[in-house]
Amino acid sequence: MEMMFFKLWTHTQDSILMCVCYRPQWQGGEPLHYLTTNLDTLLLQHSCKHLIIVGDLNQYLVQRQFDELLTVFGLTNHVDFPTHISGSSLDPVITDLPCSIVTCRPLATVGSSDHLAVLTKIKLAIDRDEAVTRTNWLWDKGDWDAMKATLNKIVWSDVLTGDVDTQVKNFTEILISHQRRFMPCQTYKSKPGDQPWFGFQCRKAADSKNKAWLRYKSHPTRRHKHQHKIACENMKRVQKEAINNWRDHLKRKLTGQSVGTKDWWSSIKQQQSFSRDDSIPPLTAPDGSVVTCHRGKAQVLAAHFSSKMTVPDPERELPTVPVLTKAALGNITITTEEEGRLRESQVRSLMEYSPLAWSSCPPSYLRLLDRVQARAQRLARLKAPEAAAQIIIIQPLQQRRDVAGMCVMYKAHRMQLLQLAELRLNPRARPSHSTRAAHNIDHQVTALREDGTLPPLLPTPLWSTLEHLGAPDRPAPHHFHARLQIGRKNAWLQAELT
Repeated sequence: MEMMFFKLWTHTQDSILMCVCYRPQWQGGEPLHYLTTNLDTLLLQHSCKHLIIVGDLNQYLVQRQFDELLTVFGLTNHVDFPTHISGSSLDPVITDLPCSIVTCRPLATVGSSDHLAVLTKIKLAIDRDEAVTRTNWLWDKGDWDAMKATLNKIVWSDVLTGDVDTQVKNFTEILISHQRRFMPCQTYKSKPGDQPWFGFQCRKAADSKNKAWLRYKSHPTRRHKHQHKIACENMKRVQKEAINNWRDHLKRKLTGQSVGTKDWWSSIKQQQSFSRDDSIPPLTAPDGSVVTCHRGKAQVLAAHFSSKMTVPDPERELPTVPVLTKAALGNITITTEEEGRLRESQVRSLMEYSPLAWSSCPPSYLRLLDRVQARAQRLARLKAPEAAAQIIIIQPLQQRRDVAGMCVMYKAHRMQLLQLAELRLNPRARPSHSTRAAHNIDHQVTALREDGTLPPLLPTPLWSTLEHLGAPDRPAPHHFHARLQIGRKNAWLQAELT
């Protein structure tokens, strides 16, 4: 077994444990068993958040152990193409990172090797939204007098008609159309990698600097060099002012009384360069495309829930439910005994039904569940070593099936839980006498035969039948006759009786 472990750091100070493993074909599942047993300890010792396992594992020979490793640790194999010249896939890349940031593709063979090289790209940068076009209105350069004069000429009584929503819509359209007519504006694109303080002035200075650099690069004259130097100094000045203005704005925002908990912690994490957790997986849009950005996900979810919450005909009358009975329930009386039964029936209801499912599971499935359960116990002990002695040892599911079934039958028959009434068996007939009092009961002992022998030790009904079958006028069957002869030839019993 050959294994090498590496610790990788990301730009967000998160660490990834990388395992490079080689499992020969003649070796069994010991390497995978070692990983299943010790990965949690390695992740905890080295403070790693994610896991990557690569190498030549020949997993098709130990497919069950390989699948159990993926299931227990929640890993995904990203190699779904052949990695060997024979057409087999022998070099997996398994990790618990999101599938949207891991891509694998095959390359050519290296040297005399019979394996194909696999190129794996992991996008560790934060998934940001796409570039957004922003509009910057130059309010200080607008023609306010002309806009006021135009608005005064509008007959608002003719425009503001209908309900409130219609009036707001008409007023907004008129105001925006006049704003675009009399107010100059400039548009620029906010790129995903821009800092929060990088606004319109910074973008304008950056474009000027880029243009000056292109001119100086194509024609390296002294004049172009001087223009590029001035553009660089202007960029530094604008950037410094933008940073100071953004910090002042952030201070006013955080010291104000209107700041919420979400805004506060978002600002703190942004200052500490913490990436926000993205718990929403990539979504599929109605047109079939995959949406990964936050804005696209919000639009897809908004359209989905809006369609679910929309009533097609809100003016329709509610359907009437027909009255099936005229009886009315005045009051309900619940006794203390019934209340106790209901309370007991609601305790650990999962344990009452799960044994029925475990009884029908094959051992292979229960073995996988046992491994998941063992990993949960191992993680609990690693997280709290001081409390490891107090952790109750959980029995494997394979051993717990019979015990759990006994618990179910006990609750069904002795506790008489309501939801388990269908599992009750019919009561058995009570015996005519107790076995403890058998020595005081007068039993009738079979009498001796004429020849001094006892009949064979058979139940009375069977013995009567054999006696009837063995009458002189009706010989007994050969197998019964042989058994009777054996009982008559007990010499020691005859000696005792005589």
